[in-house]
Amino acid sequence: MAKTYKTFGGYGVDVASNRSDDLDMLVIEHVSQEQTLSVLDLGSGAGGQSLRMAKAGAVVTAVDRFDFATQFAGMREENCLSETQVKFIQSDVLLWLRAAGNAGFYDYALLQRVIHYFTYEQAVEILCRLKSITTGKLFISVTGIESAVGETYAGRDVSLSERFCVLEKSERETFMILEPVCLYSEKEFQSLLVDSGWNIEKFWTSAFGNSKAVCS
Repeated sequence: MAKTYKTFGGYGVDVASNRSDDLDMLVIEHVSQEQTLSVLDLGSGAGGQSLRMAKAGAVVTAVDRFDFATQFAGMREENCLSETQVKFIQSDVLLWLRAAGNAGFYDYALLQRVIHYFTYEQAVEILCRLKSITTGKLFISVTGIESAVGETYAGRDVSLSERFCVLEKSERETFMILEPVCLYSEKEFQSLLVDSGWNIEKFWTSAFGNSKAVCS
C-alpha cells in the first residue's frame, strides 16, 4: 500500500514520518556508535526521526510549532519508551532557542527541512544560538533554489536579506508549501553555516536539488 504523506499548516510534507533519507540515516549511524547522546530534533513534525533516534539509543528533545504531544505519547507507549528518552516541546524553533540559552547542552542537533521557513536574519540567529548549546554535530538540510521547488521562485534574483517569498500557486499545491520561504544556492547555504560559526565536515546536494550538511 502506498504511504500517505501528511502536511501540517502549509509547511510541506512530513517526510520523516514515512521514511528516512540519507541525512536521517547518517544521524542514526552516528547515534548508534555512542551511548545516550542527547539530540535536539528541531522542527520534528510528528516524530518519525525522533523515534528512530530514540530507538538507536539517543535521548531526544523534539521541538515543533504544532502540537504533536498526542502523537509522541502514542509513539512512546507503542515502543516502550519513556518521556526521558523522547520528549516533545510545542514551540516555534527560534523562540525556543531564545529561551533555551541556559537550559543545558546537547551533543547533536538535527534541523531537517526547516531553516528555509525563516528569514535569512532569523536563520543566522537560529544557527548561532544552536552553536552555543550544541557540543557536537549539526545535521542540517535546506531546500535548494535550483530544486523543483525553486523553478519559478520569485526570490531568485533578490538579495538574501530580502528573500522571503511564497511560491507560485502551482508549486504551492504540488509541494504543499504555503508559507514564505528563503531558498538557498549551495554557495549561499555554505556561507550561512560558516558565517554562523559552524565548520562544515560534509556537504552534498541531493538528486532533488536540496543541500545537506554535517557540521561541528
